[in-house]
Amino acid sequence: MAIIKRHWTPEAADEWRKEDWIAIVLSALSYVLLTVGSALSFLLLTSGFI
Repeated sequence: MAIIKRHWTPEAADEWRKEDWIAIVLSALSYVLLTVGSALSFLLLTSGFI
């Protein structure tokens, strides 16, 4: 069984699943890390470029 399900029925697509929560957490984390990295690179700090 796959960790992330890729095919749903229309009825199952209306319900919140673990894939939805994974997407919420990863998208929020990526936006925060992108913002912090951009701010640090504008300040010319090495950690912002990493």
